[in-house]
Amino acid sequence: MKNIIVYYSAILLPLLALIYLLDQNYNPGWWMIGLFLSYPLIYRPLIDQWRLKSKGIIVKGSFWTALIPSFHRKYFRALYLP
Repeated sequence: MKNIIVYYSAILLPLLALIYLLDQNYNPGWWMIGLFLSYPLIYRPLIDQWRLKSKGIIVKGSFWTALIPSFHRKYFRALYLP
């Protein structure tokens, strides 16, 4: 995931899909709360770790650190800038 367009698509399209489902009242209630909480707590850290690993910034064994809150602040430039 070295391409910045692929990375931004991977982080924005699921969020847009969640907003669309919320607007359509597709899964109201606890399902939507669970989906909205799993996006920042599970999905985004794993996608960020995947990008950092593909760019060679982190090693293979430190993949579990994705679940530490605000761990990626020191990698802001590597994640969001080309």
